[in-house]
Amino acid sequence: TKIAFVGDATGEKEIYLADFDGSNIQQLTRDGKMNLSPTWSSEGKQISFVGYKRGNPDIYTADLITKAIERISMRPGLNIAPAYHPNGGKLAATLSFTGNPELYLLDLRGQLIRQLTISWAIDVSPSWSPDGKKLAYVSNRAGKPQIYLLDVASKRSTRLTFEGEYNTAPAWSPRGDRIIYNGLHNGKFDIFM
Repeated sequence: TKIAFVGDATGEKEIYLADFDGSNIQQLTRDGKMNLSPTWSSEGKQISFVGYKRGNPDIYTADLITKAIERISMRPGLNIAPAYHPNGGKLAATLSFTGNPELYLLDLRGQLIRQLTISWAIDVSPSWSPDGKKLAYVSNRAGKPQIYLLDVASKRSTRLTFEGEYNTAPAWSPRGDRIIYNGLHNGKFDIFM
Protein backbone atom coordinates (compact mmCIF):
# COMPACT_ATOMS: atom_id res chain seq x y z
CA THR A 1 0.00 0.00 0.00
CA LYS A 2 3.06 2.28 -0.01
CA ILE A 3 5.52 3.39 -2.68
CA ALA A 4 9.16 4.29 -2.03
CA PHE A 5 10.78 6.56 -4.60
CA VAL A 6 13.56 9.08 -5.26
CA GLY A 7 12.61 12.75 -5.57
CA ASP A 8 14.56 15.99 -5.89
CA ALA A 9 12.15 18.58 -4.44
CA THR A 10 14.90 19.77 -2.06
CA GLY A 11 17.50 20.06 -4.83
CA GLU A 12 19.10 16.75 -3.85
CA LYS A 13 17.93 13.22 -4.54
CA GLU A 14 16.21 12.03 -1.36
CA ILE A 15 14.04 8.98 -0.56
CA TYR A 16 10.30 9.58 -0.15
CA LEU A 17 7.28 7.43 0.74
CA ALA A 18 3.74 7.83 -0.60
CA ASP A 19 0.46 5.99 -0.45
CA PHE A 20 -0.28 3.73 -3.44
CA ASP A 21 -2.22 6.53 -5.15
CA GLY A 22 0.61 9.08 -4.79
CA SER A 23 -0.95 10.94 -1.85
CA ASN A 24 0.46 11.50 1.65
CA ILE A 25 4.08 12.06 0.54
CA GLN A 26 6.64 11.84 3.35
CA GLN A 27 10.36 12.55 3.08
CA LEU A 28 12.41 9.69 4.55
CA THR A 29 16.00 10.92 4.08
CA ARG A 30 17.11 14.47 4.86
CA ASP A 31 20.88 14.47 4.57
CA GLY A 32 21.24 16.76 1.55
CA LYS A 33 23.21 14.11 -0.36
CA MET A 34 22.26 11.77 -3.20
CA ASN A 35 20.14 8.75 -2.15
CA LEU A 36 19.09 6.10 -4.67
CA SER A 37 17.59 2.63 -5.20
CA PRO A 38 15.07 2.25 -2.35
CA THR A 39 13.97 -1.35 -1.80
CA TRP A 40 11.40 -2.75 0.64
CA SER A 41 12.11 -5.53 3.14
CA SER A 42 9.86 -8.56 2.75
CA GLU A 43 7.73 -7.61 5.78
CA GLY A 44 7.56 -3.93 4.76
CA LYS A 45 9.05 -2.52 7.97
CA GLN A 46 12.40 -1.46 6.53
CA ILE A 47 13.75 0.16 3.40
CA SER A 48 17.33 -0.20 2.25
CA PHE A 49 18.89 2.26 -0.18
CA VAL A 50 22.18 3.56 -1.54
CA GLY A 51 23.34 6.80 0.02
CA TYR A 52 26.30 9.10 -0.64
CA LYS A 53 26.18 10.81 2.78
CA ARG A 54 29.89 10.17 3.39
CA GLY A 55 30.93 10.48 -0.28
CA ASN A 56 31.04 6.74 -1.06
CA PRO A 57 28.05 4.73 -2.36
CA ASP A 58 27.08 2.86 0.84
CA ILE A 59 24.00 0.81 1.75
CA TYR A 60 21.73 2.20 4.45
CA THR A 61 18.65 0.72 6.12
CA ALA A 62 15.78 2.82 7.44
CA ASP A 63 13.55 1.34 10.13
CA LEU A 64 10.07 2.66 9.31
CA ILE A 65 8.82 2.12 12.87
CA THR A 66 11.61 3.89 14.79
CA LYS A 67 12.67 6.16 11.87
CA ALA A 68 16.32 5.26 12.60
CA ILE A 69 18.67 5.08 9.60
CA GLU A 70 21.78 2.90 9.85
CA ARG A 71 24.68 2.42 7.43
CA ILE A 72 25.06 -1.36 6.99
CA SER A 73 27.60 -1.75 4.16
CA MET A 74 30.44 0.73 3.84
CA ARG A 75 33.22 -1.25 2.21
CA PRO A 76 35.67 0.53 -0.13
CA GLY A 77 34.25 0.95 -3.63
CA LEU A 78 30.66 0.21 -4.60
CA ASN A 79 27.99 -0.87 -2.12
CA ILE A 80 24.90 -0.75 -4.34
CA ALA A 81 21.66 -2.39 -5.52
CA PRO A 82 20.35 -3.94 -2.28
CA ALA A 83 17.60 -6.55 -2.79
CA TYR A 84 15.86 -8.26 0.14
CA HIS A 85 15.38 -12.02 0.08
CA PRO A 86 11.61 -12.80 -0.10
CA ASN A 87 11.75 -14.72 3.20
CA GLY A 88 13.66 -11.94 4.98
CA GLY A 89 16.85 -12.24 6.99
CA LYS A 90 19.28 -11.43 4.16
CA LEU A 91 19.81 -9.36 1.07
CA ALA A 92 21.79 -9.47 -2.15
CA ALA A 93 23.91 -6.49 -3.19
CA THR A 94 26.70 -5.50 -5.55
CA LEU A 95 30.03 -4.83 -3.82
CA SER A 96 33.39 -4.00 -5.39
CA PHE A 97 35.77 -4.07 -2.41
CA THR A 98 37.83 -6.77 -4.19
CA GLY A 99 38.18 -4.52 -7.24
CA ASN A 100 35.42 -5.98 -9.42
CA PRO A 101 31.65 -5.51 -8.93
CA GLU A 102 30.20 -8.88 -7.88
CA LEU A 103 26.97 -10.04 -6.25
CA TYR A 104 27.16 -10.92 -2.56
CA LEU A 105 24.74 -12.25 0.02
CA LEU A 106 24.62 -10.15 3.22
CA ASP A 107 22.79 -10.47 6.51
CA LEU A 108 20.60 -7.59 7.65
CA ARG A 109 23.51 -6.01 9.54
CA GLY A 110 25.61 -5.95 6.35
CA GLN A 111 27.90 -8.85 7.28
CA LEU A 112 29.05 -11.02 4.36
CA ILE A 113 27.41 -14.43 4.14
CA ARG A 114 28.98 -15.42 0.80
CA GLN A 115 29.96 -14.28 -2.66
CA LEU A 116 27.38 -15.21 -5.30
CA THR A 117 29.10 -14.40 -8.61
CA ILE A 118 32.72 -14.67 -9.70
CA SER A 119 33.45 -13.04 -13.04
CA TRP A 120 35.74 -10.48 -14.64
CA ALA A 121 32.56 -8.65 -15.70
CA ILE A 122 30.35 -6.18 -13.83
CA ASP A 123 27.42 -7.96 -12.10
CA VAL A 124 24.65 -5.66 -10.80
CA SER A 125 20.90 -5.20 -10.19
CA PRO A 126 19.97 -8.43 -8.37
CA SER A 127 16.28 -9.35 -8.26
CA TRP A 128 15.08 -12.37 -6.22
CA SER A 129 12.64 -14.92 -7.58
CA PRO A 130 9.51 -15.22 -5.36
CA ASP A 131 10.75 -18.55 -3.95
CA GLY A 132 14.19 -17.07 -3.15
CA LYS A 133 16.08 -19.76 -5.08
CA LYS A 134 17.16 -17.67 -8.06
CA LEU A 135 18.44 -14.20 -8.79
CA ALA A 136 17.96 -12.35 -12.05
CA TYR A 137 20.76 -9.82 -12.56
CA VAL A 138 22.59 -7.74 -15.15
CA SER A 139 26.09 -8.54 -16.41
CA ASN A 140 28.26 -7.26 -19.22
CA ARG A 141 30.20 -10.54 -19.51
CA ALA A 142 28.95 -10.86 -23.12
CA GLY A 143 30.17 -7.36 -23.98
CA LYS A 144 26.97 -5.40 -23.37
CA PRO A 145 24.56 -5.50 -20.42
CA GLN A 146 22.30 -8.54 -20.61
CA ILE A 147 20.00 -10.33 -18.15
CA TYR A 148 21.30 -13.48 -16.46
CA LEU A 149 19.73 -15.97 -14.08
CA LEU A 150 21.70 -17.28 -11.09
CA ASP A 151 20.77 -20.50 -9.31
CA VAL A 152 21.79 -19.47 -5.78
CA ALA A 153 22.47 -23.00 -4.49
CA SER A 154 24.76 -24.07 -7.36
CA LYS A 155 26.07 -20.54 -8.20
CA ARG A 156 25.45 -21.42 -11.87
CA SER A 157 24.50 -18.51 -14.16
CA THR A 158 22.53 -18.75 -17.39
CA ARG A 159 22.14 -15.95 -19.92
CA LEU A 160 18.47 -15.07 -20.51
CA THR A 161 18.54 -12.24 -23.05
CA PHE A 162 20.25 -12.34 -26.43
CA GLU A 163 18.46 -9.50 -28.22
CA GLY A 164 18.78 -5.82 -27.44
CA GLU A 165 21.86 -3.71 -26.98
CA TYR A 166 21.44 -2.75 -23.34
CA ASN A 167 19.14 -4.79 -21.06
CA THR A 168 18.76 -3.77 -17.41
CA ALA A 169 16.52 -3.69 -14.30
CA PRO A 170 15.10 -7.24 -14.16
CA ALA A 171 11.99 -7.78 -12.02
CA TRP A 172 10.05 -11.01 -11.37
CA SER A 173 6.33 -11.59 -11.73
CA PRO A 174 4.63 -12.57 -8.43
CA ARG A 175 4.25 -16.20 -9.61
CA GLY A 176 7.89 -16.38 -10.67
CA ASP A 177 7.09 -17.46 -14.22
CA ARG A 178 8.15 -14.24 -15.99
CA ILE A 179 10.84 -11.57 -15.78
CA ILE A 180 10.37 -8.05 -17.10
CA TYR A 181 13.28 -5.73 -17.87
CA ASN A 182 14.27 -2.49 -19.58
CA GLY A 183 15.87 -2.88 -22.97
CA LEU A 184 17.41 -0.60 -25.57
CA HIS A 185 16.10 -1.66 -28.98
CA ASN A 186 16.29 0.40 -32.19
CA GLY A 187 17.57 3.41 -30.27
CA LYS A 188 14.83 3.59 -27.60
CA PHE A 189 14.19 2.04 -24.20
CA ASP A 190 11.14 -0.18 -23.82
CA ILE A 191 9.91 -2.74 -21.29
CA PHE A 192 10.26 -6.37 -22.33
CA MET A 193 9.12 -9.68 -20.82
